[in-house]
Amino acid sequence: MTSTPTATGVPTPTPTTDPGATHTPTPTVTATMTATATATDTPTPTPSAPPHAIVINEVEYDTVQAGSDSDYEWFELYNTSGDALVLSGWRIGDNSSQDIIPDLTIAGHGFVIVASSPLFHVNYPVVPAPVVFLNNAIGNGLGNSGDRLLLSDPAGLTVDGLSWGADTTVLDPSVPVVPAGHSAERLSAGYDTDTAADWANRFPPAPGWDGGATTPTATPTVTSTPTATGVPTPTTDPGATDTPTPTVTATMTATAIATDTPTPTPSAPPHAIVINEVEYDTVQAGSDSDYEWFELYNTSGDAGSQRLAHW
Repeated sequence: MTSTPTATGVPTPTPTTDPGATHTPTPTVTATMTATATATDTPTPTPSAPPHAIVINEVEYDTVQAGSDSDYEWFELYNTSGDALVLSGWRIGDNSSQDIIPDLTIAGHGFVIVASSPLFHVNYPVVPAPVVFLNNAIGNGLGNSGDRLLLSDPAGLTVDGLSWGADTTVLDPSVPVVPAGHSAERLSAGYDTDTAADWANRFPPAPGWDGGATTPTATPTVTSTPTATGVPTPTTDPGATDTPTPTVTATMTATAIATDTPTPTPSAPPHAIVINEVEYDTVQAGSDSDYEWFELYNTSGDAGSQRLAHW
């Protein structure tokens, strides 16, 4: 039997460190990728009108023209938001039909008038807001004794509306009927509680502005404040001769504030006041005595108003 010798393992050489050498650690390098974004200017588009931002603010359905007056009728839109809004594909309708409103842009907190035809300018030659024309009657022509006005967005959603007189489909009770030549307008621009109480009888009408706006006048309050003179406090010097202390009397001084004395309004002298105009036959059919009026004119040159007492 032959014995096969077993090979011994080859030892792995162990690195030796030179005591005189300096050990330098190998640094770890981390690569960092930095992305730089380049900003570009994106124009801000004019937004389309959101629901309920646009309201019907005023309508004149019974104009001063006798007979059929549908060519003179108009309504006013108001933008309750602060952004300029685009209206495209919006509709207006009454109790029988709808019309597409011409595309328009309405300024933030601004007005636009939508009129049946350019005959609108017969009654209102100059207005402070844009005017667009349907070139046909609003719906089937707005009824004077009762009708409705409905504003719809391009999706067919009714955004705003009102009804007046005998029509109670939108508001019940409805907005009271106004006389010929008057308009129904919101109490203030955009005021909306979805009730007839939002609306007022406006005369003269205010197409293109807020006819309900008022500017309060501050009334100054004048008061008289009394001013007292100071009372000195006597001091005593211990080494000084005792001198009687005089009696000091405090004097109250009133500061007078001048007030303007109003100039009395003179009574009207004879023949200074004349009848200048009268309307004895109004557009109302039948008895129209409740609508008749006359105008007085002051021919004198006095400032202010003449006082008419017991005329």
